[in-house]
Amino acid sequence: MKKFFQDFKEFATRGNVIDMAIGVIIGVLLAVSYHHWLMMLLCQL
Repeated sequence: MKKFFQDFKEFATRGNVIDMAIGVIIGVLLAVSYHHWLMMLLCQL
């Protein structure tokens, strides 16, 4: 378990956290956009 935290700390300090955060933000935006589009489509039926 100690090695996991040590590896995670090393991963986080390499700047990959910013890349991961950008990926999460893009994923959330796509999910919200898809949900909005689906609700508009279903309301028209």
